[in-house]
Amino acid sequence: MKTSFVLIALLWGLLLSPYSSQRCTGVRGEGPAAPAAGFAALTGHFHRLVDSGALAGTVMLVARGDRAFTDAYGMQDIELERPMQMNTIFRIASMTKPIVSVAVMMLVEEGKLSLDDPLEKYLPAFSALQVYDPEKGRIPLRRSVTVRDLMMHTSGFSAGDFDKTPVGALYREAFETEPTSLESLVNTLGTLPLAHQPGEGWTYGHSTDVLARVAEIASGTPIRQLLRQRLFEPLGMVDTDFGVPADKASRFASLYGAGLALRQSAAESPYVKGEIFPRGNGGLVSTAHDYGRFAKMLAAGGIFDGRRYLRAETLNLMMRNHLPESMIPLRVGPISTPGQGFGLGFGVLVEDTEYGGRKGDCFWPGAAFTYFFVQPESGTVGIFLCQNTDLSKLHYLYEFHGLAGEAFDQN
Repeated sequence: MKTSFVLIALLWGLLLSPYSSQRCTGVRGEGPAAPAAGFAALTGHFHRLVDSGALAGTVMLVARGDRAFTDAYGMQDIELERPMQMNTIFRIASMTKPIVSVAVMMLVEEGKLSLDDPLEKYLPAFSALQVYDPEKGRIPLRRSVTVRDLMMHTSGFSAGDFDKTPVGALYREAFETEPTSLESLVNTLGTLPLAHQPGEGWTYGHSTDVLARVAEIASGTPIRQLLRQRLFEPLGMVDTDFGVPADKASRFASLYGAGLALRQSAAESPYVKGEIFPRGNGGLVSTAHDYGRFAKMLAAGGIFDGRRYLRAETLNLMMRNHLPESMIPLRVGPISTPGQGFGLGFGVLVEDTEYGGRKGDCFWPGAAFTYFFVQPESGTVGIFLCQNTDLSKLHYLYEFHGLAGEAFDQN
């Protein structure tokens, strides 16, 4: 099934000739023996989706070692007729989580916190946390939430967006008024019950927000400054931040929904207006260049441009599945994701998938249709950036993973 999909996409790539398309703003290979056929399959498939009106535009980066391929196609702003560029800035939403998780593991290596530390060590008010029981209401925890639970999303912290249970209703009620800071958000979470006992379920919620607050307390540094100092500045991630300054606003993509209906223009975005507060669950904007450097560091075992960020054994720990079979596949609301487990801050494939993902691949998406993966075995990294909210097209992200993961093997 995987092979037939790649061959069909390859034929489309050859027929559509992406290298000569008028809507293509940059198709480029770098390094020795720059790839061709595998990337024709990849670009042909996604150029066709853009041409059909399914997506406004895409930016893709696929790299292995010193070889890289980049592609920008379609429009970053349909209304203003601005084409996608390789330096277009995107809302990366939950792709913030792996970055925060890496920064936390840097603190772990330095002994500033431990994976087995209880949450109340850093947030004493959380010693009174309770869990929701459908028959008994709020009941005591059997054990403390740990830093490890926060990184694995086994803490029990939920979110109103996906949780349709009574716990989700409590979260929605608690956050009817939007929090204005990470501290206020986490303080509110301390008053809410957990969806399950720590370590006894996998719930996609506010775990990484709490993790970011723990990192602030353990390091004595606000999370935005911590990420800048530890990752963004040394990696050269010059466009990654919790907002878009005025001098970069023309490079910020608009957000579209089903039928390419405009959901949020770049000019009216809270990212441009300075209304996004630094946190762990999301909020970052980035580019293919920036996130590519972060992903290449992961693929290289924690080293980039001669500088070590994490020890190889630390990354190996992060990038392997830690969930028992009873928690697999992952479920986010109504969405089930077969073959996907979770490590410390990343999704991890526990088997080869029909869409072409390989067992051991690490990955994570963002809600506005962004995606990245790292293949530890081959060293391949892939970055897919788009701005859309139509969840019926979620399979496009997996199609990118499959095609991009085999791009270097199709030559």
